[in-house]
Amino acid sequence: NEIKNQIDIDRFMLVSGGFHDARILKSELLNDGTFKVTFDGLWGCNIEMYFTGNVSYCIESRNPEYRDPYWLGSSMFIDNNMVVFVDDEDVELKDIDDNYCWFKAEKVIYRVVPE
Repeated sequence: NEIKNQIDIDRFMLVSGGFHDARILKSELLNDGTFKVTFDGLWGCNIEMYFTGNVSYCIESRNPEYRDPYWLGSSMFIDNNMVVFVDDEDVELKDIDDNYCWFKAEKVIYRVVPE
């Protein structure tokens, strides 16, 4: 499933439970420049996300060696044709810094993997 508009975002948030209790299980940069992130801790599933095109991100704020890895909620929105995904609710682009776990890319695809 690809995130292209607000309807896609709404569906994604519904399916994922807003990422409440999620955490990053694994992240990797693929050979084609895609950043793949697998989340677990969701209710009955894992979610794989693929970020491509002008990818930027910061995941250190959820590094379990230093901080709580669990998300309490999330926000996703589209800004200037970029999909932005962040580990807190009601966050605007101007508020995002490296104290958040965030991702930004031209294209975001996700896959729900049942447990």
